[in-house]
Amino acid sequence: MVTSFLLVLDDVWNEDHARWDEFKEIIDVGVGGSKILVTTRSHSIAAMMWTKSSYSYLLRGLSEEDSFSLFVKLAFKEGEEKKHPQLLEIAREIVKRCGGILLAVKTLGSSLISRFDKKMWESIRDNAIWDLPQKEKDILLALQLSYDQLPSHLKRCFATFAFFPEDSLLNFSRVGNMVVFKLYDLVRDLAVYVAKGEYQLIDSRKHAQHLSSQNNFLGKALLPIGLKTLTIQHNATNEAFLNTLVSRCKYLRFLELNNFEYESLPRLIGKLKHLRFLSLQDSEKLKRVPDSVYKLQNLQTLNLIGCSSLQELPKGIRKLISLCQLFLTTKQLDLPEKEIANLTSLKLLFLDVCDKLESVLEKMQLSRLKTLGFRKCETLRSLSFNLIKNVEPFMINDCLNLNLSMNLGNQIPNSRLNHLSLVGLPQLVTLPQWLQGCIYTLQVLYICYCKNLKELPEWLPTLIYLKTLQIRDCQELLSLPNNTHHLTNLEYLEINGCPELYKRYQRMIGQDWNKI
Repeated sequence: MVTSFLLVLDDVWNEDHARWDEFKEIIDVGVGGSKILVTTRSHSIAAMMWTKSSYSYLLRGLSEEDSFSLFVKLAFKEGEEKKHPQLLEIAREIVKRCGGILLAVKTLGSSLISRFDKKMWESIRDNAIWDLPQKEKDILLALQLSYDQLPSHLKRCFATFAFFPEDSLLNFSRVGNMVVFKLYDLVRDLAVYVAKGEYQLIDSRKHAQHLSSQNNFLGKALLPIGLKTLTIQHNATNEAFLNTLVSRCKYLRFLELNNFEYESLPRLIGKLKHLRFLSLQDSEKLKRVPDSVYKLQNLQTLNLIGCSSLQELPKGIRKLISLCQLFLTTKQLDLPEKEIANLTSLKLLFLDVCDKLESVLEKMQLSRLKTLGFRKCETLRSLSFNLIKNVEPFMINDCLNLNLSMNLGNQIPNSRLNHLSLVGLPQLVTLPQWLQGCIYTLQVLYICYCKNLKELPEWLPTLIYLKTLQIRDCQELLSLPNNTHHLTNLEYLEINGCPELYKRYQRMIGQDWNKI
């Protein structure tokens, strides 16, 4: 039986009439009651899609008063606008220029929040960009006004969005707490515009300083001498190409060769004296990184996650005095303590699928280490108290044999731990006693897929600064502590996939519903 349908085509920009005719033939199945809803910012596309049974609606923007009301709400804290009548007058003039466009009003209003410099407001009102022909680009121009207010270092950071395709999903994350953002097409358009050829998402540009490619580069003529950034995804770069890269692009600062298809990098990699970032993520054939890497004394990030054939860390890694972040997959039985102990700048350490590792740095501490994470280190049995002493976010995921007690007493003195994520830990029956040392610091506690977790300790409510508590898929968990209501700073509580708890705390009829 054929059923009717509603098909929504949002934000259409394709003006190829032949493609549209082909598409209509595919979906024209003669089903009564079926509808197609198309949104577009182009009048010509709307005209192209017109049929005898079509209806066209021109959506109007916000009224001037609604625009002004929204702008004031975004630019001032509640009641604050009454103290700044001159700024309100300027705001009315800015709003008129926004032409009722919601995104323009929101962007400009948000960019001026609690900023009371009259000259700044006037600079937005009087900017010559308003006088340019706008048409479909009116939102883009309004966004640029917001961009113009950024400090210089953030302008350079924003321009890197030109690297990414439209609608890319971007992660800005701390270990154990992932947030995903979608790169809006107009935001990327602005990034491409302000980058002015410096950043390119194409295979080559003669004078570009930053290049990104989904394919392989061929021939040294495609490599600008002043290149500072190069990212190649899914590549088959060979040693000859890399040698050319190293000898020609001496000022390279950012090198991303994910999915690298060879067993080793060339020794010449050590000549990139200015390199700050090196990623070989998911290079499954990589067996070794040459010892010459120790010469990269400006290197701040080394990403070797997903290098499942990597036998060991390069010798002399202790000389990477600027290294702040180390992401590692390795087949080593233990990490070289004397080497790692000298990484005095290390702030983040993340070990992923290190399936032969039994213990980590038991006799030493990294005084600057702030973020620590382990994922699928299935043979890992113990951690060092010294290792986690200064850690703030701490994530442990699918470490099947890890004993979290660490032979500690009731607390870690002067703990700084503020975010703890425990996922897939069958050894966990209750929370370790040492967490009691985090009563003044812990704000986020996330527990998931701990199948043998039976109870939460009665001292849990002493974690008085806890703001987020999430418990998921812990099927043996029977109850919550009696004094959970003492968690007076708790803002978010989620309990999901815990059937025994569900019975006890079922709305109105559960024996412990009164605790909720």
